[in-house]
Amino acid sequence: MEGVPVEEIRPPNGENLYDFRKRIKSFLIDLSKKEGNILVSAHKGVNIAIINFIQNWDTLEFKSLEQNYACIDVLTFDKNRWNILILNDTTYLNTK
Repeated sequence: MEGVPVEEIRPPNGENLYDFRKRIKSFLIDLSKKEGNILVSAHKGVNIAIINFIQNWDTLEFKSLEQNYACIDVLTFDKNRWNILILNDTTYLNTK
């Protein structure tokens, strides 16, 4: 689709990467207004989008972030800032 800005290209009845990232950003802004511990269970794409938003990464870094199946990420929101404490941890899966 030559001449059409990439953020305007989306599948029929769907969302593109830009729409997806805006939705995740809105979710995190809402989440930052909550208090206490909150568990978010999500799939790889959402995890990557959340981390992407927190780190202000560009699209190339967004695609390269690893999130293994059943991994745990621990994030905090303190003093108006998101922080990553644990990223892509699967060590608990190796217990016998």
